[in-house]
Amino acid sequence: MNAERNDVYTQWVSTKRDFGCESVTPAERPPTSCATGPPCAELTYRQISVIQLVGARMQTVWLTGAEWLAVLRIGLGLWWLESWRHKDRKGWFERGTGIAWAADVAAKHKWPQVKKGFDTVVAPRPKVMAYVVVYAELALGLGLVVGFLTPVALVGGLLLNLLYLVLMIHDWAEQGQNAMMALISLVALLAMSWQTWSLDHAIGLF
Repeated sequence: MNAERNDVYTQWVSTKRDFGCESVTPAERPPTSCATGPPCAELTYRQISVIQLVGARMQTVWLTGAEWLAVLRIGLGLWWLESWRHKDRKGWFERGTGIAWAADVAAKHKWPQVKKGFDTVVAPRPKVMAYVVVYAELALGLGLVVGFLTPVALVGGLLLNLLYLVLMIHDWAEQGQNAMMALISLVALLAMSWQTWSLDHAIGLF
């Protein structure tokens, strides 16, 4: 039993280093709370026990597992920022081109529920919805790149991608991009990609 506990403790120490803790003293024991610990992504004794159950600790090259997840999160954020950058904002806000295009797509959609939903939610307030769509992409991109309110940004991005995917279900080229972004959002959310290189982690928000 003691040998088994020592194995868990050794793996806990090793995994702490993988997740960004700079030093671990021999006398250190698994913390019950991160509130009094060093500013790093600490793992509790229970968490490392779960890791031991599902298999050996993650093996990575160059960066740690948490850092690679942060790279994935930042890349997704840059993707959203690029989507925002190339939008014709003058056309969206002054001429209503974006909402007009979406209205045309919804009117021809093979699912009648899409047209009904568009007519109920978007059509009555086109200018407001234009601002919502454009600045939602900007907010998502910034949130993911700097890692602020990351879980909220990931959920919002996932929902927006699914909305785009449903609207453009007839266009396979658009489906590929939105499906891939939705998948990245899901992985980044479930793997808690804000554990390092994020404001959330720096201020202890999540």
